[in-house]
Amino acid sequence: MTDRDSPVTLEELHAYADGEIAADRRSAVEAWLSTHPDDAARVAAWRAQAQAIRTRYGTVASEPVPARLSVDRLGRRSRSWAATAAAVGVAAFALGALAGWIAHRASAASPSSAELLSAEALTAHKL
Repeated sequence: MTDRDSPVTLEELHAYADGEIAADRRSAVEAWLSTHPDDAARVAAWRAQAQAIRTRYGTVASEPVPARLSVDRLGRRSRSWAATAAAVGVAAFALGALAGWIAHRASAASPSSAELLSAEALTAHKL
């Protein structure tokens, strides 16, 4: 995609503002910006914002990341937590289903007091 006449994408504008644009596309982006003042103003605003952020937080950005915030450590913790939560959910569902099945079988095996009363009334009526 080295054609000078191809339209410049938003991603390329961001890369140009950050100084990360590919060398073969730099001249195409600069030509685009010279003919599109709205995009040129947008890129200038992005560069000003980036400079303001670097001025304000530059010293903090160069500090080493604390070990407690390691991406590998945080990723492992969230995955193991999610797996544990899923396992607990499946176990709770299985135990609930088992308890429901046992309760259903227990209530079906012994007649209720209303059923006993009606059975006795029917037997008394037959006599």
